[in-house]
Amino acid sequence: MDYTTVYRPLIYKDREDIDDFPVDETDNAEYITMESVFMEKLESRPFIKESYNAPELILKIFNNARYITTLIYSENHPQHYLRKYLKITEKYSQDTIVSNHVMQATMALVVNYLLHYLGDFYYGSKIVKAIIDNFKDWDAKGTPEGKHDFYDLLIERTSETDKYPRWATDDGDFSRRDMKEVVHDIDIDPYHIIADMDYIIRETFGYYAGDPECPHILKTVKVLMNNFERSKKLIEEVRDMLDDAYQKLKKAYPHAGLKWEDDIPAALQPPNFAADVELLLGQIDDLKDKMKQLAREKTALEKKNNDLVEKEGSNRVIMSRVLAEKHELEYKLHKIKNHEYVTPEKAFTASGNECFTKAKMGLLIYTIASITDGPTPIKKQLVPIISAIGGWEDTSVNSEIKKAGFNQKDIDAVAKVFESAMPKFATEIRKQIPRKLKNKK
Repeated sequence: MDYTTVYRPLIYKDREDIDDFPVDETDNAEYITMESVFMEKLESRPFIKESYNAPELILKIFNNARYITTLIYSENHPQHYLRKYLKITEKYSQDTIVSNHVMQATMALVVNYLLHYLGDFYYGSKIVKAIIDNFKDWDAKGTPEGKHDFYDLLIERTSETDKYPRWATDDGDFSRRDMKEVVHDIDIDPYHIIADMDYIIRETFGYYAGDPECPHILKTVKVLMNNFERSKKLIEEVRDMLDDAYQKLKKAYPHAGLKWEDDIPAALQPPNFAADVELLLGQIDDLKDKMKQLAREKTALEKKNNDLVEKEGSNRVIMSRVLAEKHELEYKLHKIKNHEYVTPEKAFTASGNECFTKAKMGLLIYTIASITDGPTPIKKQLVPIISAIGGWEDTSVNSEIKKAGFNQKDIDAVAKVFESAMPKFATEIRKQIPRKLKNKK
């Protein structure tokens, strides 16, 4: 299907900071990333060096490149959509910098992603050839600098990557967003979910058919639609779209083992979030109410002449404390949303002895695959193996590995198990790259 017609947030969530990309792993050449090398090349290009908007342009290039690569990875014949991919890089902009330089840099990064992270699929592919050929005659068209931007930002595998034995990173997953994540993302406009109901239903059944998550996702979508209907004054066009979405969801309900009920309760709750997130959101709302109350008290105090200065000063102290508490809670909420408050996984046998967690088992299998099948196996392909060995569900294994990555504590613990009997294998385990949690700026 043409995934370019689906609302972008349903497929890819834009990252808000360039440090959300692995662009700073340059201290040790053994752990270099393709993005780090690309960033150094990009920073040397004149259109970046001479721009006051360099941070925004760089972030735009990285986000658009990952989005376009995700679209390409989703299609069987992506070369048919090349013009639409190019259009994405220029959307909402008439700036010549964007059309003559940013677009070329973005597509160069797309090619780098395809060849260096997805090379098994895209070496010699039609889409890579189509992208590269697109810029061959740009000098004849009067934009030679754009042509140089594209070709100079390509990272040649033979000449530049042989010296990086651990080139690829965990950032090489270009799958579309999980529907469970999408329907609980408070940043997504419910209008987009309603408008793309066919996509939501198809993706849900494509991944969760027969899984308990499938009916949960559909019920959550219904709640979002009901809340949207009550909170918006709908024009006729949106009303028709909403009615059509209801009919599609109603047809999907029986296939998920659900019974459709037209009698919707008056008070429906919003989607269920993690308990700690709900608690923090409630605390932030309470603080907002406090701030409003304090504002009213301040107004009343200003009407009084007695001790005006002292009371205003006291009020400012209280306001400062409340704002400090609010900022602290918002910071904690932000970290929770970015999975930085994650309880470490533990596992035990039936007799109560601690054993390998899903993350540690994933590390072990990944190391074996690195030795036998190449230095950078794809984690997602190892999930069924890990599940079969440990008896876990694929979804929980995939979630745990994606959430935790390889942390240094797991690497040391797994290596220690093999230290005495298999010291060489223990050394291979310690070669795995620990995933760094980045501090949000």
